[in-house]
Amino acid sequence: MKVILMKKNSCNKSLGTSYEKQLCEYLKSKGYWCFLTPYNPNGQPCDVIAIKRNKAFLMDAKHTSTHIFSFSNVRPNQASCFEYANAVAEIRQTGFAIYSEATKDWRWLSFETLQALQKYSNASVAVEYLSTLEKIICD
Repeated sequence: MKVILMKKNSCNKSLGTSYEKQLCEYLKSKGYWCFLTPYNPNGQPCDVIAIKRNKAFLMDAKHTSTHIFSFSNVRPNQASCFEYANAVAEIRQTGFAIYSEATKDWRWLSFETLQALQKYSNASVAVEYLSTLEKIICD
């Protein structure tokens, strides 16, 4: 999949929207029905809803120009959405699709893994230790 890198001086919203759209296109190319949630300046619960054969994902698209993903990029509304989806709808596939310029691919950080890492005072993760998104969605 070809990912278009944005210029360094692009604003975060433009950068985010570009990666959200590219994530949806990638998921569609793998046979998923994909919905990009509308932008809300107060924050939306997640960026992407993807479904294939009764397997639903709630994802937030993230980007890192390095090999490190900082947990400071996770917003409280995202955590609340994933907790609620798990508790009420029993949706277990919640988390972050991270495009890393270091690895040149999409990686998956589940919300469950994020919580476990934070429990042990981790503030970031090296993307090389995360599964590729392709492996997760094709299982």
